[in-house]
Amino acid sequence: MKLKGLAIWIYRKGLNYNLFMLENHEYDDDEAEDNIRNPAIILKHQKYKTWLYVTLLTVCLYITFYGTLISIASKTVTVSNVTLEIFEQLSLKYNQTLLCPCSTIILPFQNFISFNITMHPVCQSKFLTRQWIESLYFENASQYGVWDFRTTAYSQFELLSRFCSQSNEIISQIQLDINNTELVTLYLLSKKQIEIKIDGIVEYLRNSSSSRMITFLNYLRNTIQTRYFISALNTNLVFSTQFRTDHFTRLLAYHVTQSGNNKLQSCSKDRLFINATLSPKSHELINATRRSDLEPLPNSTIVNGFYAGCTPLEVLLSSTLHCLYQASCLQLLFDYFPLLQQINFKPNHSILSSTYEERSVYEYLTDLFIVNWSTQMNYTEYSHQCSSISCSYSTTARTKITVAITLFISLYGGLIIILRLVASFLINLININDRTEESIKHQKIITRLYIILLGSTLILCLFISLSNEIVIIRQTNPLLTTYNTLKNLYSSTLQCPCLNKAIANRNFLVLSPNLHQICSSGFIHEDWIRIVQASLKYNILNDWLEQTPSQFQLLSDFCYLANKTIENAMHEYLSQLFIVSSVINETEFHEQINASLRQFYQTSFHSFHLMINISQLLMQIDQHYVRYIRDRMSSVVDDIVPNMITNQTLVNKSNQLQFLLNGIKENNADETLCFCATNPSCQTQTVLHISIFDPDTHKGSEKNYNVTGWIRRCHDIDSLLLSTLQCLYDDSDCFPLLISHVAKIYQTFKDRSSSLIIYPLIYNSNFTRFPPNTTVFDMFKEVMIEQWNPSSSYQLFYQSCAPIYCAYFQQISKYDFFGVIVKLISMIGGIVASLRIITPHLVEFIFKLKKLFQKKEQNQEIQEQRVHPNCIDRIKKAMRELMKSLLKSLVQLNIFSLRDLGSNTDRLTAQHHGRWATRLYILLFLSSFIILVFYTIIQPFTITKIIDEPEFSFYKRLEETYGNKLKCSCSRIASVYNDYVEITPKFHPICSSEFISDEWRIRLTNGLVSNLSIYSTSDYRRYLPAHLQYLQRLCLIFNESVHQTVNDFLTSLLVTTELLTKENFHNRLNTLIDQSESKVSILFSRFLSMIQTITHGNAFMSTYGTNFQHSYLLDVSKKTYAYSEGIIYDDNCSCSLFINCTTQATFIFNQSTIISIRGLKIGCLPSESFHLSTLECFYDQVCLNLLYQYTNQYDYSIPFLNISDYFPPNTTINELISHSFIEQWIRKANYPSYYHLCLPSLCFYTYHTKFNVLYIITLFLSLQGGLTIVLKWICPKLIRIVLKFYSYQKRQTRLVYPTIPSNDNQTSKQILTLPNQCYLKFISIIISLIFLVVTVFIFSRFYSENVLSKIQTIDERSNTTLTTTNIMLVASSSIFSELPCQSKFEQISLKIVCSESEVRSFVISISDLNNDNQVDLVYICEFKQNQKMFILLGNGNGTFHEPNIFLFQTLKFLMHIHVEDFNKDNRSDILITHKISNECAFTILYSIENGSLQTYTKLLNFKSTKLSEIVVFDVNNDTFLDILVILPNDPNINIFYGKSNGNFSSKVKLFVYLIGTLQRLMIGDVNNDQYVDLIVYNTKSAHIHVFFGNANKTFEKRVIFFTAIDVQYSYLVINDFNNDNQSEIGFVYSWNDLTCMIYQYDNKSFNLFGKFVRKSIETSNFVLVHDINGDNHLDIIFDLRKPDRIYGLFGLGNGQFYSQLVLFGEISYSPKWLSIADFNNDHYQDIISVSKEEMSIDIFLNKHKCPLV
Repeated sequence: MKLKGLAIWIYRKGLNYNLFMLENHEYDDDEAEDNIRNPAIILKHQKYKTWLYVTLLTVCLYITFYGTLISIASKTVTVSNVTLEIFEQLSLKYNQTLLCPCSTIILPFQNFISFNITMHPVCQSKFLTRQWIESLYFENASQYGVWDFRTTAYSQFELLSRFCSQSNEIISQIQLDINNTELVTLYLLSKKQIEIKIDGIVEYLRNSSSSRMITFLNYLRNTIQTRYFISALNTNLVFSTQFRTDHFTRLLAYHVTQSGNNKLQSCSKDRLFINATLSPKSHELINATRRSDLEPLPNSTIVNGFYAGCTPLEVLLSSTLHCLYQASCLQLLFDYFPLLQQINFKPNHSILSSTYEERSVYEYLTDLFIVNWSTQMNYTEYSHQCSSISCSYSTTARTKITVAITLFISLYGGLIIILRLVASFLINLININDRTEESIKHQKIITRLYIILLGSTLILCLFISLSNEIVIIRQTNPLLTTYNTLKNLYSSTLQCPCLNKAIANRNFLVLSPNLHQICSSGFIHEDWIRIVQASLKYNILNDWLEQTPSQFQLLSDFCYLANKTIENAMHEYLSQLFIVSSVINETEFHEQINASLRQFYQTSFHSFHLMINISQLLMQIDQHYVRYIRDRMSSVVDDIVPNMITNQTLVNKSNQLQFLLNGIKENNADETLCFCATNPSCQTQTVLHISIFDPDTHKGSEKNYNVTGWIRRCHDIDSLLLSTLQCLYDDSDCFPLLISHVAKIYQTFKDRSSSLIIYPLIYNSNFTRFPPNTTVFDMFKEVMIEQWNPSSSYQLFYQSCAPIYCAYFQQISKYDFFGVIVKLISMIGGIVASLRIITPHLVEFIFKLKKLFQKKEQNQEIQEQRVHPNCIDRIKKAMRELMKSLLKSLVQLNIFSLRDLGSNTDRLTAQHHGRWATRLYILLFLSSFIILVFYTIIQPFTITKIIDEPEFSFYKRLEETYGNKLKCSCSRIASVYNDYVEITPKFHPICSSEFISDEWRIRLTNGLVSNLSIYSTSDYRRYLPAHLQYLQRLCLIFNESVHQTVNDFLTSLLVTTELLTKENFHNRLNTLIDQSESKVSILFSRFLSMIQTITHGNAFMSTYGTNFQHSYLLDVSKKTYAYSEGIIYDDNCSCSLFINCTTQATFIFNQSTIISIRGLKIGCLPSESFHLSTLECFYDQVCLNLLYQYTNQYDYSIPFLNISDYFPPNTTINELISHSFIEQWIRKANYPSYYHLCLPSLCFYTYHTKFNVLYIITLFLSLQGGLTIVLKWICPKLIRIVLKFYSYQKRQTRLVYPTIPSNDNQTSKQILTLPNQCYLKFISIIISLIFLVVTVFIFSRFYSENVLSKIQTIDERSNTTLTTTNIMLVASSSIFSELPCQSKFEQISLKIVCSESEVRSFVISISDLNNDNQVDLVYICEFKQNQKMFILLGNGNGTFHEPNIFLFQTLKFLMHIHVEDFNKDNRSDILITHKISNECAFTILYSIENGSLQTYTKLLNFKSTKLSEIVVFDVNNDTFLDILVILPNDPNINIFYGKSNGNFSSKVKLFVYLIGTLQRLMIGDVNNDQYVDLIVYNTKSAHIHVFFGNANKTFEKRVIFFTAIDVQYSYLVINDFNNDNQSEIGFVYSWNDLTCMIYQYDNKSFNLFGKFVRKSIETSNFVLVHDINGDNHLDIIFDLRKPDRIYGLFGLGNGQFYSQLVLFGEISYSPKWLSIADFNNDHYQDIISVSKEEMSIDIFLNKHKCPLV
């Protein structure tokens, strides 16, 4: 078939296609003849309707179909029966939205976590076995010398073993804490999320435990160093004995020292160590003096990786253990330690197997000796315990093709009906076959009923379509503004799951703590401590300066400890993971953060307090032997008493040394005020011994000054804690005294190596919460913190959370307007088709029923006469008739018209084909419907039920019914435990008894001799006060710790987004409380263990004499040394080997009666013996009476303890410590209170169903119309095609072939029936249409999925590029300022015309001597016999007239010269200060009219032979000039008031300060009150003193302020530097740098206004103030040395300066004198300098290159 012919055929078919052709029965037979229309016109209109209809239908279907394809829909998919494999697959695809609720939401980590931890091999090696360690022990270890490894080998390995054990205990505790930690997970987490959580917890616990241990270790190290604990091993102090002729032994203490780098270092101040060595030389040959030198003996062998030094602890921490990796080194140990030969030690087989690392033990300890820590997680077990039943996820995707096709079919039926109405405006809804009058009546009734049913059904469908439903709405990647909007609208149901559910606190929180200003001051700097050490007064007892080095060092240590504690705590806290499953609102966020911070603060404080309390307690109880730090390398020992040698037979034999217990002595006296062992509160006022110099008598006196706020107690740490820092504040009289008595920085650091800056503390209530009278202890309780200054950012939290989406429940209409329209269109076809079938039958049934009733009435009489058949028979008959009727109806049923089967088909054939098409239609329709119903039944549906704000009772019923399926969202996700939990600890009865009261302890102690040294070391009375103190403090510490822990827990937050069930609630509480309870004793025991380890490892001695005995061999011919031996207790237990050796406590009476005390022990240390004691004595009245008897308390008794229900009487103190002295923790938890605090806004439960009748009916109605029309169109055509092909096949069998020709030459014709070509055309059309539809579908699908996606991507990239471009356009700018111009100077030089060669002194001044407005010069040369004064009158151009010379004979030892008008005669007079007969005097040369001079001389009555400074000024505002004088070492300003006759008053003293050397006396008005003020600098105290003048012409009010500590040369200048009409004080000083500080008076004090530093070590002799560059702003000019030059700070008029070189190269000498004046009257200031060495005067004329402003 040709293509052209096919096209023409299709065109003609399309042109003649008519969908609106009327059926035969559709013509109106009753229509009047005049109304008959032209058939041609009707046909034409029908074709127009058909074309319009086809066009509209095609466009509508394609738009709907394509719109469905490109639409992106979000839906929630629920998957049931989830396995781990399914979850992992879902997690890969839908990780961001996947939620799998756990059936069990609280899971202990121990159920699915295990650890593989590898420690350093040394911790598991034989080197730390008890056998190895004891093989290194020598009883006489203290005799080998500090350099010898045998001295400390046992101690070092003992320490190493304890460190490994402690690390192992910490690691085990970390594992236990992790195992007991519960993972609260509402949803199944991925493996990576679990790993992040576990790694975070492990890292946090490791870091916190390690840092806490290291911090405490470092604190103890600093305390040991500061307090100078003495080791019994003679490693940091060596005692030397010397026999005297009076049979007394003199005991000296030598610091172990090391010399190097031209500096002698001591163990008292430095941590010294050298390589450990082993020497073959016998220790008996080493003399006593050599033993204090930290230098190895000749021919010694080094032990690789080990060191020797001041204490075993310090050298071990520096060791690298290299020797343990070398067989040769181990062989060396084998040779020098004989006991190793007894343990079968083989060096070659004992070396450590791991690879050697050059790391110190300290570094290993910091890592807890952990080499590898790996965590194994059984994720399968976790998922199994989570027991997630189902998972849901949200997905957004384009509509599937199946959905599009389904929608297409649904819309097809409705669109056909609607568009036919639109196209034709008229349609008959009812098939009218019968035109009788009765039929027409029935048809009208049917039509009306049909319309009513159709309208009602449509209204019902519309109502259903407009009905509301609760749906979950998700918005992906919401911005913070979007979240806030949603939160305001849907606060009760909004959930925004976080992409990052574990967020480190540091991501959104910053802590900037401010510590007390002492911790940032120079008072804790090591240079300051070195300065106060250099200031010690060795010949004065109990002076404050004796304590200051150790106490300032302790302050430094405490600040370091506070800093490290805070730093570590902050690091740990900020590293903690803020676990959040979904976004919380800003209020809840800040509430959680604040609660978390409060708990963090309290925890940090508690740990800090515990460190201090434990160390302070054990130092008090054990009374370790310490020495004060002094610069002297040796000193006489007065607290250890050697035996008095009365028998020569004791010479060269072992003699013992006895310790004296510490006590507080009276100030400047030898009498002991109280003893520390018996009175822990023993204290006195701290005094400073000062020497006061009287310049009038030239004599000094001594005075004790009570140091404000400072207390002296037994221990430096106690003294510091109970003292205040008032003395260090700027308004304290004590601070200048302190500065006056310490060495100067330039004296201590002559190499200029210090950068120390000291400022006094300043109290400002706006910035500090600690007033000056706050004790250091009160500040320590707050960890020295002023403010934490937390700053949290909700925006950063939100960004870190990165919510994937926000979901909320919303009650909305099921369909929007477009959806309602689509739904109605999709259902209208099915409704119309159904009603067209149902309505006629329904009406027919009603009419039949009516007729039936009428017949029944008519035949009632006849029926009564008849015999009724059996009921069953009638039913059977009816069923048979029904079946026959149905069968007949089905066989004869034909729903297709003649037109459906073709216009060229006869009626009989059409009826036959119609019946077959109907059967096919029914078969296909039922098949499609059954498949649909079956699919719908197996398709699961998720139904969620929501209950708003349920009451507790209703919640309980729901929880019982639905169990874990019930979820309730909390309105408040964070609540404080204190609101529904009560915890009451019940302590051991001893802690609430009178036995721990101060009254009972003091009464028993007072019955003893105050000096416990009188009692024997075996008498329990020697240790009773210590044990009573220890018991009392233990109860107090644990009471505080327990209540602090309880408070920490109760003030913490329970954070849950969903309500916990009652079971989960109680389980979680019990676990958390158990963990909190265990932490109390663990932390205490850990700190206690560290102190025990260090005390025993370093062999620190107790002044009780209970652990080591010092002995010496007396040799009358030479010095000997003392050595130590461990004291032996029960079971031959030596305190050198074990710290816990004990024996039974006894009372000793008359050296013979020994009475045991039940349960109590004595041993190496009072604390250790008490740990192993029991409280049995306190349960026994007989034992208590024994205590009263031997403490002389016969008339005193308190009841004994009742036996505890939980601890038997024989429970040791160690066991009580392990239980925190707690018998029972009483807990109460109120679940209803928790429920009401959670305040669930809604509860919901979800269930799944697979059968929904309403959905099936709706879907059936939606599809029925389309299926009906499609099948009604397809089925007839399929039947026609099948039958045509069937007919064709039958005709093929009747083909006639050619026959053999006959005799008559005739042939038969071939009969051949060819297929009808129209069917080929029809098939071609069908194929073409299918091809077209497929092409359009593929194009639409491809375009929607690819092209649109690419366009969207391009748009996103365009936006990104645009953003980047905008960022790149931001330009940076710099500001450059033009450098000021530099003045030029012209030099004029004059020779000093002193004729004699030897000039003893030289003074000079400038002034206008002759009132000609020209600057003149006057100078005096002093020679051996006479003095010459030269007056040079200026010419006004920088040159001078020839000098006028005056000769004097009496002006000896010239000091100063001043030119002023003293007698108010308008002529300049000359004041000269000098000496007369070793007394200071001044002479005034008054000018008279004839040009001569009149002399006036006045003695100053000073014993001093030198004046520091002299100032001439009218200070009392009486118009007469006064003279002010300051002297060296004189704390007064001496004033001589001028009189009207030119004379002066007697000396008037203005007292400045108790101690001082005054310099730089200045005059000015610094408070702007129009009265003259006096300003003077005290070089000793480094303070400036300001005396304000007042209206009565006196100086009363004084203000004092500190300048700087690094002052060697200093100067004062007074002027208005910032043009505010008020003078400021400029203080210029130099040492390391040249510094200028400007002070301004404001609000009764002087404040630093500006500071300018020139980095140079140069010094200056002169500092001047003037406007040198003519810009109307004051400049500060000073000279510099080496090389000599003049520099300037040029003012800007606002108090700011810039520096610039003024003169360089022109000055080749250091000027003797420098001044500024205008020598050439050009209104620019010139500079004049004088050199005595060069005997020249240089004038530098300012050439004013810079323009005047």
